[in-house]
Amino acid sequence: MHGDRAGFWAVTVTRNWRIVFRFDEDGDACDIDFVDYHSVEACVRVGATLYVRQHPGTVIRELWLDGEQPAVAARRIGVPLEELMALLDGRAALSPRLATKLEAAGWSNAPFWLRLQHAYDRAHRESRQCGAQAVVTVPNN
Repeated sequence: MHGDRAGFWAVTVTRNWRIVFRFDEDGDACDIDFVDYHSVEACVRVGATLYVRQHPGTVIRELWLDGEQPAVAARRIGVPLEELMALLDGRAALSPRLATKLEAAGWSNAPFWLRLQHAYDRAHRESRQCGAQAVVTVPNN
């Protein structure tokens, strides 16, 4: 990759979503994240830091549903439709229970979803405190 993503590699997941990573000095992949590559509003990478402004529900809708109806997805992962819709619409936070259900359905892993929710919550809490637009790193560990 080039520009602010120099030194990183990417693999297309679906549409404009990529798995972005770099190789460390031992040749192992590290700093692995999902990135909406074309959306400056959604994610910005500066060096090894990924800045995220999206609610986890937005990521789920755009990356994982991939056209699937929410009612079908809710049945498949075993949650009430209203619970999934509240998450997809950004009206509810992603709970540890739902993160576990997403993992069981093959939608990444629970720690990823919980880190994303934590990063979103922290960004928006800090933005309310200082009146700025939310920007926070998503931890890789």
